[in-house]
Amino acid sequence: MTMTRGGLRQTAPALNRFMSSYPGDRRYADTHEWLKKEDGTVTVGITSHAAEKLGDIVYVSLPEVGESFSKNDAMGVIESVKAASDLVCPVNGKIEEVNSTLTDSPELVNKEPHGQGWFVKMKLEDDADFEALYDNDGYQKFVDSEGG
Repeated sequence: MTMTRGGLRQTAPALNRFMSSYPGDRRYADTHEWLKKEDGTVTVGITSHAAEKLGDIVYVSLPEVGESFSKNDAMGVIESVKAASDLVCPVNGKIEEVNSTLTDSPELVNKEPHGQGWFVKMKLEDDADFEALYDNDGYQKFVDSEGG
C-alpha cells in the first residue's frame, strides 16, 4: 500500500529481480542438469542455462535402458555447433527410459530444455542424492555466482 493525499491506494508489487527463472518442481546439479522426481523415478535434462551456453545442439548420444550410473559418471554426449560435452549423471541410479525423440530432433533440447528436451528417466537409488541438490533459487544463485 502507498499513502497518497487522497488516502490509500494499492500499488503493484515490485518484481523480485532475484527470483529464479527455473521451474520450482525440480532439483538442480552444479553440472547444470535438472531432475524432476515422480514416485522414485527422476527425469533428467539440462537447464536452459546449459542449453544456451552450448548453443545449437546437433547430436545427442544417450545411454541404454538398464544401465546403472554413479553420481558424476558420464552417461551420454551432447554435441553442439560450439562443442561436445558429457551428459553427467547427477545421482546414483539405473536408466529406465531414454528420450529417443532426441536422436532425430536434438534441437528439442534448445527449444524445450525443461520440457520435451529431457534426456533420461532413472530409478533413483537414494532419495538423499536428490534432496542434496539445489532447489530453483539455490541454482539461480549458483548460476549468478558463475557470472552467468
